[in-house]
Amino acid sequence: EGRDLLVRVGTGPTASAEEPSAGSVPQPGQPGKVSRKSRILALHGAPANVNIMKFQVRLMQKIVGEDFEWCFLDGPCPWEPVPGATQLNLAERTPVEKGLAKGLPF
Repeated sequence: EGRDLLVRVGTGPTASAEEPSAGSVPQPGQPGKVSRKSRILALHGAPANVNIMKFQVRLMQKIVGEDFEWCFLDGPCPWEPVPGATQLNLAERTPVEKGLAKGLPF
């Protein structure tokens, strides 16, 4: 189901020979002990926002399941289209993109 795409790498002399369960994080000095899920920080580019990013990663979230906690953040600088621009990253957003944005700025 795509989980074979995920790779966990142990580092340092305290890395455990035992593999922790998927999505778990060993605590320093206590290899193999789990306290929380691994986190994925999802940052969008411009022009986009949290709602668009959530739409874009929906399939990935389904593949990795409940093993990860997703953190979505909006960028601090709103994006504005350049009047008359034809380049994709500068032009006015389409009605579909505006619908996905759900009223949030790009």
